[in-house]
Amino acid sequence: MESKIESRNSPIPSGLFRGTFKKNLGFVFSGKLLTAVLGFVTIMIVARHFSDAEFGILTISLVVMQLASAVASLALDIGLVRYLSLYLETDLNRAGRMLKLTIQIRLISSLAVLIGGYFLAPVLAYQVFGGKPELILPLRLAFAGAFCLSFRELVLGVFQSLSRFIPLIFVQLVSPVGKVLVIGALLFSSSLKLNPVLVVYISLPLLSVIVGSLIFPRELLKESGSRRDVFWELFHFSKWVSISYVTYIINDRLDIIMLTRFMPSMDEVGIYSLAFRLVVPLLMISSSLQLVCAPIVCRMTTLHQYRDYIRNIIKILIPLALIVCILFPFSRIIIQVVFNRPLAEAAVAAQVFNILLVGVVCQIMIGPLALITYAESKPQIMAFGDLSRLATNILGNYLLINGKFGFPALGIIGAALSTTLTVFVGNFVVINYIYWGVFRKNREDHG
Repeated sequence: MESKIESRNSPIPSGLFRGTFKKNLGFVFSGKLLTAVLGFVTIMIVARHFSDAEFGILTISLVVMQLASAVASLALDIGLVRYLSLYLETDLNRAGRMLKLTIQIRLISSLAVLIGGYFLAPVLAYQVFGGKPELILPLRLAFAGAFCLSFRELVLGVFQSLSRFIPLIFVQLVSPVGKVLVIGALLFSSSLKLNPVLVVYISLPLLSVIVGSLIFPRELLKESGSRRDVFWELFHFSKWVSISYVTYIINDRLDIIMLTRFMPSMDEVGIYSLAFRLVVPLLMISSSLQLVCAPIVCRMTTLHQYRDYIRNIIKILIPLALIVCILFPFSRIIIQVVFNRPLAEAAVAAQVFNILLVGVVCQIMIGPLALITYAESKPQIMAFGDLSRLATNILGNYLLINGKFGFPALGIIGAALSTTLTVFVGNFVVINYIYWGVFRKNREDHG
């Protein structure tokens, strides 16, 4: 993309920070809040009735499911949002051809992950996760869940591109509502065991896909013509996004993966997972804003629009970050009461939670600003940022979990410190580019 030219007369995209934006953000945030509450209720029920080891196995299985789903997506969802948002206004035929191509590719890649995962599960259990045969069946179930989850994410991506946030939230809520109902039924029937719970988690995304297909915009699938041109356009953008996306998913769950590898039992992983699961709902704040802002930011064309976006979004981000900070002094009490854990376990999990919460605050402040790299058609910047995070996280976890090369062996505290550090490293790369590569460079070129 050519450099953006400063234009004081360029209009801000319709709806940005006005009625439409606030309405969409309200829908998305409300839906994600309800999703987070339902998900938290489900995890609370499960955690209160599972041992630490069982909860650790469930957590690593869900981590593998999300990672395998990211691999199956080939990062096409982000590229689809980028171009579908644009071509729906300028070239409907091209948008339809790109969507049909994405669905075909997704079917092939998801089947490959499903079949490959069945044979890969024993290798992961014995070689990667340190000889834990109890993980084989849960991991195989996780790869089956990745097949369903990848298609659900595709459906949500299409609705995001269309800025149809009510159907998006409706489809998104199918899975958490189903989990609460089915997990509640398992609890009532005294059948709340590890494998039935895993089956619930892997099958409900498929129900979301079925529901989403009933309200899917089929008119786009009627467009015909060659798909070679849209293939290269999509993959030229997505080749960098795929690096960013996969490294982000690995990095985001690397603490769980490396703890499973280095800890002698799953009990420590289970304690860490209590804090991890308490942090996950808070990330919806940043993801909600990014979901609503992404189609708008991708249509921006001038520095004036960028500046207006940054000024207004910061007015939203600062109060949200301050609200999250209120949780710091109450973390131990929350974990002890919600997850029904002894004081000693709750105190350790609270230390982990507070460390991770620092990273959450940083992500809330920076995440929505990073969308400017997509508007600049510079997904490689996000890729560089995520690769930096991944390298930092691998090294930090390796040094601090078991104490390598003279570093203290901090166990799960070390994993939390490493994970939080990576948030600052990755965001520094992105913000550095936005300042020097977009604003300063354009000022020098036209000053």
